[in-house]
Amino acid sequence: MANMKEATKHLLAFTPEKEELFYKLLEEHGGHIGKACKEIGISKGSYKNHYGRNASFGNRCNKIITKMKLSKVKNKPAKIIIKKEAEKTGRPTIMTPETIRKIKEGFAQGFSVRNACIWADISQDTYFQYCKKHPNFSEQCKSLQKKPLIKSILVINKALNEGDVSTAKWYAERKAKDEFSLRNEITGEDGGEIKIKIPEINVIFTDEK
Repeated sequence: MANMKEATKHLLAFTPEKEELFYKLLEEHGGHIGKACKEIGISKGSYKNHYGRNASFGNRCNKIITKMKLSKVKNKPAKIIIKKEAEKTGRPTIMTPETIRKIKEGFAQGFSVRNACIWADISQDTYFQYCKKHPNFSEQCKSLQKKPLIKSILVINKALNEGDVSTAKWYAERKAKDEFSLRNEITGEDGGEIKIKIPEINVIFTDEK
């Protein structure tokens, strides 16, 4: 008799209207059964009893709870995993950005490869090995080595344009030696080689003292 009364009590606790309200509250509370039961005014025991007796109610509650759990997982911020870069081992590179800057600076000032390497505090072998691995760097250095010559040509041209006589004479002597060179060349007959005759010397040895 007591069991019948308990069962009747559970059935009365969940009317169709209360079921719909329970579903709604269960969603609002993120699938939390205890909070939904408390707000609707029923005990957890009544919920469990109705859950076990009414398959449709149980399935609907399970779907809501599963949906809420998935929603929490979806909205959960992703963990940002930062992988620590493996520490590099071995000999540190000699060709640092500062070293490369000094080499280029040296070539731009007209240094030879030897002097540029001394200026950058590296060996010539290190420089040539780096050039083999980095062809673009090698080409840049070759271009920089030509800069001082280009600058000197610009200076000469400027002096010529300004009417500098000494620069003009100097330039003409080097560009047109046959016409402007001050050096007098002595040649042989018809411009040939100079032949020098060395006289013969006869030495006679005698026994006289």
